[in-house]
Amino acid sequence: MRGIELTGEECRRVEIPYGPSHIAALLVPAQGMQGKTPVLVQINGLDSTKEMLLRVGLPRELSRRGVSSLLVDQRGTGDAMGVGCG
Repeated sequence: MRGIELTGEECRRVEIPYGPSHIAALLVPAQGMQGKTPVLVQINGLDSTKEMLLRVGLPRELSRRGVSSLLVDQRGTGDAMGVGCG
C-alpha cells in the first residue's frame, strides 16, 4: 500500500467476506462520479497479482471514463495464498 500512497492514485484496499475469512482486493473508484457507477472486476491470471493489474494502467483509464475497478487475487496468488477459496 505504500507504493499506492506514493503515486497519489485513488485506490484503496477492501476485504470481500468469504466464509470465515475474506479475500483482499483493490478498489479504484470512478473519478468525479456521484452515486452508483459501473464496476469492472479484474481477476489476475497466471502468476500476476492485483497490484500488477493496477500498475498496467487500465484501472486508472477506466476511472477517468466513469468506470470503477475491483482488482482481485485469484486462489493461490498474492493475498489469496492463505485463503481457502474452494
